[in-house]
Amino acid sequence: MLLKKISYSQLFSFGQFQNETIGLEAELELGEDPKKAMRLLKLQVINMHDYNQRIRDLQIIIRQMQSQIDVDGYYLNDYVREELDAKAQTNYDYVIQRKMKNEEQMLELLEELKKLKEI
Repeated sequence: MLLKKISYSQLFSFGQFQNETIGLEAELELGEDPKKAMRLLKLQVINMHDYNQRIRDLQIIIRQMQSQIDVDGYYLNDYVREELDAKAQTNYDYVIQRKMKNEEQMLELLEELKKLKEI
């Protein structure tokens, strides 16, 4: 028997009548072990489910924070904007430092090349 395609799907239930089915299909290459390919598909399906679960967990946290913010009278947008500004500045500083370091390394290499040409 020649296997050309395999598929794996799994139904995940996370309560309150909510489910998700994740499935993948793969085409086997000549000589590929179907059992190994199936294990890889299963692993990828489980990883996808875990990723989706993290997103659902974060959405719950965001909704809880929004509810609390509404109760406390704070504005989420101001808080998020401040956090993003701080992270953006940190990332910008990091990029500038890396750029400067790369430029220094490039200048050092150019100096070495000049010395080699002189020899």
